[in-house]
Amino acid sequence: MSSNKISKQTLVNYIQEQVENLHKLYILKEQKENIKKDIQLLEEGKKKKKDSKYSEKAKEVISAKLSKMADEKIPQDQKVAIAINTAKRKGLKVPAEKKSKKKKINEGFSEKGIMTVQEWIEKFGSREAAVKLMDNILMRMVGFSSSDLPDTATFANGLDEIEKAFNEKDYNGALEIAKDTAREMLEDEGFGDM
Repeated sequence: MSSNKISKQTLVNYIQEQVENLHKLYILKEQKENIKKDIQLLEEGKKKKKDSKYSEKAKEVISAKLSKMADEKIPQDQKVAIAINTAKRKGLKVPAEKKSKKKKINEGFSEKGIMTVQEWIEKFGSREAAVKLMDNILMRMVGFSSSDLPDTATFANGLDEIEKAFNEKDYNGALEIAKDTAREMLEDEGFGDM
């Protein structure tokens, strides 16, 4: 009988030991996951830091351009966009653009986007809706609207084509025309390839 009690006690001790070992393994696994997350965050932070640096020359060019535009009646965020584009055109190191912004510009309309354009057309007419579309694209590309650029034949012709696409219910075609028109307008203004 005593041997039976010993074996039961031994079994209980063994089970308790195994449970403790499993608990330790679980804690170790959790710690390993946390360390992995910390390392990933550190690496992402280093990458952002690396990508977000301006060269000294770029800082000088941007600062000089902002100083020249100080008295101009342009919103500050637009002045900054113009100054950064000036540095880019000179081939100087500036932070990379956020990919999400570019991705949105390069994709076609979502269902919500098409509904928004249809609302614009109903509310303002197809010509004003074309202007609103151009303004949205220009804001995403350089941070200012068509009213901040000179009226040109490129802009007028682009609006005609967008309006025609709207009338044919070709909303993604209108978007492509608007993107091409915005790029041409910016190139005409010396912004280089956009």
